[in-house]
Amino acid sequence: MQKQKRIKIYKLKTNCLMATLKTNWMIASITSILIVLFGFFFVVNATEKEEVKADSKAATTYHFTSSDLNDATDPEAWSDDPGDAQNCDAIPDLPCSVNLEGSIEEYLDNKTPAQIMADPNVSKRSQ
Repeated sequence: MQKQKRIKIYKLKTNCLMATLKTNWMIASITSILIVLFGFFFVVNATEKEEVKADSKAATTYHFTSSDLNDATDPEAWSDDPGDAQNCDAIPDLPCSVNLEGSIEEYLDNKTPAQIMADPNVSKRSQ
């Protein structure tokens, strides 16, 4: 009788230990899955923010405001306000406007007036 009682107690302890072990494995598995899901969501969110930054760098149209071709390399002679521009038909052989994603300073860096006039992205004043 004593032996059977010990066997029952041993089986009961073993069952409790197995249940605890199963519970611990289940908790560890769920925690691992949640960590992987949170990581995935953070990666997706970071990627979306980079796309928004790339889209926010929209193109800007700069208008040439001077009547002298030699001023074409001067950033001060370009304005992003169309109201500042000369009439594109008024003075021939001058740039009219250019559509850029960067700054006008970056665009004009190390360019000559002839290179600016030859650029196909620059609209020219008609003669």
